[in-house]
Amino acid sequence: MKALGLGILMIVGGFWLKSHYEPVVQICNTGLGGFAQAISTRANENCSTAQNIVTAAPWLIGVGIAIAIGAVLVLLGFFAAFGLGKSRTKGDA
Repeated sequence: MKALGLGILMIVGGFWLKSHYEPVVQICNTGLGGFAQAISTRANENCSTAQNIVTAAPWLIGVGIAIAIGAVLVLLGFFAAFGLGKSRTKGDA
């Protein structure tokens, strides 16, 4: 269950990071943003960091999906191995 929670957290976090930093990257790619990067090292560092985060966010989402799917498959295998999904009626002896 912890792996499923981790996967969901990574998916949500990846989408949040991408949506939060995408406008920053768009501003950095304008003419004014390029001028600000040329005269300020701090603006250059901020734009570089935002670009790296936006580039890494899809990987975070993809790994989160893989972890969540793996956790669900393990959970389904656990249920199947111990027969937890079967009905417990009198006729099933």
